[in-house]
Amino acid sequence: MRGIGRCESLLDARRLRSDVQSQIRKTRAATEGRTKGDVVDGLKVADLLEYIERLYAARAKADKRIEQLGGIDRKSTRLNSSHPGYL
Repeated sequence: MRGIGRCESLLDARRLRSDVQSQIRKTRAATEGRTKGDVVDGLKVADLLEYIERLYAARAKADKRIEQLGGIDRKSTRLNSSHPGYL
């Protein structure tokens, strides 16, 4: 999560967001249908759920950084006015 703020290019920020989203999908799939006391790959599901929450925070931070770098604002799905393609 620390590296998100240091991303200087839109491509790097998008790649980082994609990596975070991939980890969210994988971890959610591993915990689906299990109780908090179950163990998956040596970790308690409760711990994995906390990890997922941190991943969601990282994804939000990546979205914000993408917007700062001139990418698409995912909340409004409009181009940021500083984006070169903005009319």
